[in-house]
Amino acid sequence: MLLKDILDISADEERALAAPENRFYSSAYDFASSYGVSFAKFVLQDISRTGKTNIAVCLNGAEHLGTMVEFYLDMLRIENVDVHYVYLTEKIAAPWKLILDNSIDGNILQVGYGTLPRRETYATSFVSPQAPNNTIFDISEYLRQIGIFECDKLSVLDTGYLGSIPEVISRIAGRLSFRGLIEGVLLKYAGDEKVKNHTLPIRGYNIGLHIREQQEIYRWAYLIDSGIFPEDELFEGNDSSMEKGFRKSRESPSKLILQEDKSYVPDTPLFQEGHLIRQYKSTLLGIRDGLASNLLKM
Repeated sequence: MLLKDILDISADEERALAAPENRFYSSAYDFASSYGVSFAKFVLQDISRTGKTNIAVCLNGAEHLGTMVEFYLDMLRIENVDVHYVYLTEKIAAPWKLILDNSIDGNILQVGYGTLPRRETYATSFVSPQAPNNTIFDISEYLRQIGIFECDKLSVLDTGYLGSIPEVISRIAGRLSFRGLIEGVLLKYAGDEKVKNHTLPIRGYNIGLHIREQQEIYRWAYLIDSGIFPEDELFEGNDSSMEKGFRKSRESPSKLILQEDKSYVPDTPLFQEGHLIRQYKSTLLGIRDGLASNLLKM
């Protein structure tokens, strides 16, 4: 459903959903009014030189990063860019992560998907959450069906931190002989000096920011992905109204289900409960209004 259709509501309902004391509205508004335009421009850089661009938004975590970019595209009437919401989680794909033998501080990792590297290339730690709930064929067919590879450039958008899900999509793009440009775009990225073995370039919005801004981006990335701020000494003194926010449209899926028509759908339905739908709409309104406020400052 289009965002405009979801927000086709009465003026009275909008006033109630966009009340400043509503934590879902205020959290979304604060992020979008502070970082919305800058982040959208970061995601969309170079689009004028790359032909048709698709943005694959990794759900559930990055849903509202995609929402913000979608509102930005609409407000500025930018064409030749399509936003695709992609239900692909670690439970669905189970990308692997490992610590390299030669890492001095134990923080240099490789990430990948599918066939594991030779055992002697790693030693101290290997992390794969579980067996994937969907096969490579399932995921390849799902991504082909939703059309994310029908473009000249594919930007895979996620909150962070290692770029594991963008790596999954990159490996499947190779499997399907995708010939366009592909990149990962993260709100918070660990950095190329920490993460190796990517088959696509990764850009992190946090890279190069002042340390205080990096800490703020970490806080926002956690909130957008999980709905709560991290419990960390760096964030003591947070406004209590900001402890929760960014209601998503559904619970995070763990599996893609094959339908009779051979299409794939996530195993979690859209929220039907009234209070959750209202929280979701409040989040959308906060992003829309915060982004509009940010644009007026430009």
